[in-house]
Amino acid sequence: MKSVEGLNFTADSTPKAENIELARRLREGDRPLFLCCLMAPREHRQSLIALYNFNLEIARVRLTVSDPAVGQLRLKWWYNVVERLGSGTVPDHPVVRAMDHVARDRELEKLDLLRLVQAHADDLTPAAPAHMDDLLRYVDLTAGIVLNLAVRIFDPNAAGDTKAAASGVARAWGLSRLVWAVPLHAGRGWVYLPPAPNSPDDRVTAADLKALRADALPPNHVIASLRVVAEAAEEALREARRKRDALAKPMHAALLPGALAGMALHRLRRAGFNPTRHSPRPVEPGPLDMLKLWFWARAGRY
Repeated sequence: MKSVEGLNFTADSTPKAENIELARRLREGDRPLFLCCLMAPREHRQSLIALYNFNLEIARVRLTVSDPAVGQLRLKWWYNVVERLGSGTVPDHPVVRAMDHVARDRELEKLDLLRLVQAHADDLTPAAPAHMDDLLRYVDLTAGIVLNLAVRIFDPNAAGDTKAAASGVARAWGLSRLVWAVPLHAGRGWVYLPPAPNSPDDRVTAADLKALRADALPPNHVIASLRVVAEAAEEALREARRKRDALAKPMHAALLPGALAGMALHRLRRAGFNPTRHSPRPVEPGPLDMLKLWFWARAGRY
């Protein structure tokens, strides 16, 4: 397994010390995606690290503020940063400098980046989804945009099958993370679970989720809701994997979060869809998972 210091970047990259700092930021803030970057081809690694650092910065704003108004101000700053990418006048911030380079070098769409920031601004005071479609729209505007940008880093002219596979991987990755984060979200009064289709009037509440225990069976309507989200993630991942043979092999590395989503979903099913029955960091790969990830990357699987 490569260390942070062992990362090699292209000759036209930003200074090596800054590359190492960005890699450390990602390793500490989102280790699963950091591991996916290590498995990516060298020519794309730095750009992926920059993109995932950008996503990390804006996604964790709501976790670091108690007042949504403060969060809006911070995300407004990032929104303004995106508008200035490529202008030569970006703020002196390591993630911003890296994204400025990537946006110009890989011709990323500013509109996608702006939509990503706006989605997180709208999420500062989240409303529980009334239907599964509401939750899917949220995931498409967050994880979906990030994976689409990752695909563009690998190939700006990616074909329809590639985009469809990326959408499926993003849904699996985003939904699996949301389910495992239920205890954390419940503590803040956030609910991302829609009611199950067969019991639309039984909405899951924050109180329901705060009452979840590892040693007790959750109420039927809570388990039904958790299951429907997890099974939607599993189906999205199956659909994405069916398109694997139609994709150029290098593109598989951009979709490695699908492998991690599969592992997280497998653990969730073994836990009876109860996210309180988990190791301290359930979405993070353990040693055996890292070996699987390495093997899958070498085999062109996700």
